[in-house]
Amino acid sequence: MSNPSGLKIVADADLYRISEIFADLGELQLVPGREITSAHTQDADALLVRSITEVNQELLKGSSIKFVGSATSGIDHIDLELLNTRGIHFKDAKGCNANAVVDYCFVVLGKLQLIKAERLRSLKIGILGYGAIGSLFAQKLNALGATVLINDPPLEQIQNVNGTNLRNLAHLKRLQTAM
Repeated sequence: MSNPSGLKIVADADLYRISEIFADLGELQLVPGREITSAHTQDADALLVRSITEVNQELLKGSSIKFVGSATSGIDHIDLELLNTRGIHFKDAKGCNANAVVDYCFVVLGKLQLIKAERLRSLKIGILGYGAIGSLFAQKLNALGATVLINDPPLEQIQNVNGTNLRNLAHLKRLQTAM
């Protein structure tokens, strides 16, 4: 296949619609995410990964990568300091799954039989974390008439937001999720 742009992209083979989206942009090399090695990055310009690929010194040793993209909202698999030091541009998919997570939260409320409008309006619902997901969930709960209390200590420090001590919230049940 001809590559008039000269661009070489190494991508996790399991990224949704990766060939359809990127094949016309240059030479696209698809590799299973757990199998991407420094040999793949040697003459590549861009690297597209998921969280199963650690983007670190070992992977980028001797590479010509100029851009790393992660199709995830978390970035703990990316050595951002290394990318910054080497002048490699980075983008992630932060917030891409916010609607799906909020939908799941409403399913949980339904399972707890709290979703009926008259019941929802009488509840105080505490949200720990006011990022992409927490803020969207709060917006939708407010639209349904629920009283929403927010607690996000890092945000309080940055934006002077008044946090709520969720432990004193009468209607709060112990719901927990892995972080």
